[in-house]
Amino acid sequence: SIPRPHASQCVADSIPRPHASQCVADSIPRPHASQCVADSIPRPHASQCVTDSIPRPHASQCVADSLPRPHASQCVADSLIRPHASQCVADSIPRPHASQCVADSIPRLHGSQCVADSIPRPHASQCVADSIPRSHGSQCVADSIPRPHGSQCVADSIPRPHASQCVADSIPRPHASQCVADSIPRPHASQCVADSIPRPHASQCVADSIP
Repeated sequence: SIPRPHASQCVADSIPRPHASQCVADSIPRPHASQCVADSIPRPHASQCVTDSIPRPHASQCVADSLPRPHASQCVADSLIRPHASQCVADSIPRPHASQCVADSIPRLHGSQCVADSIPRPHASQCVADSIPRSHGSQCVADSIPRPHGSQCVADSIPRPHASQCVADSIPRPHASQCVADSIPRPHASQCVADSIPRPHASQCVADSIP
């Protein structure tokens, strides 16, 4: 319980250690500290920090903070605005033009490599389990809105004409190739398995029950 300024590699002390690094569970301010866990005092510009509740603007590689970190990258589970943030997970504030983001509920227009957002991302690619239209999206999984001309998509229930490398969709995909277990006609499709609708001129297909 006595001050140890500039101490490093310390655990559970209650006195200020400014500029300390690699410290755990202290309750006094350590500005500009890096690689610290579970402190409740502001550490501006800190990097690689976990579960602090005070603002760390411009912090990178941080987890589960609840204060604004504008332009932060590689951050997880923050609930404040991080515009233009990349490689971020589970935030609930708008990040326009963000890429490689997971489970946000605000619009990220033109975002790529995003998962489980519920707002429109037109022309987004490599996205999973969104419920809003992503026209011309590629490499997307389990969306319920039309993605015309999409490729490498799984388990969507809306028409994707001319889509390739898709699995278990229930809407027509004319001229699709390398598809499995769909129940709608795919004329001239090749390399398809276990569909129940006519596939004229199809090749390399197994266990279909229609002419």
